[in-house]
Amino acid sequence: MLIKPQFKAIISSTFYDKTFTVATRTSTIDAEGGTVITSGTPRTLKGNVQYSLNERLREIYGISEQVDLAITTDQTVAKNDKLTYESKDYVVTSFIKKDSHNLIVARSL
Repeated sequence: MLIKPQFKAIISSTFYDKTFTVATRTSTIDAEGGTVITSGTPRTLKGNVQYSLNERLREIYGISEQVDLAITTDQTVAKNDKLTYESKDYVVTSFIKKDSHNLIVARSL
């Protein structure tokens, strides 16, 4: 189904009222063989935040991992990006693009 850009803008202005930050996370191996995780420059995004997904939605989206935070938004993120919302840090475990929105699933760090 084709969703017109005007409709997406109305959804965004109506429902995406929470602000969160996202930063790209990269992991490297140091000289001693340990893993070092670094974060890129954070950017601010708007979305609708939920603290869980019911079993039916998890089944529909094929999500089997732990869900501590679910965000619907018109923005994009990558798996393993770091999210911060209300002073708590999360890592993106799934990013699912839909016709009218994107679903970001994250777990606590």
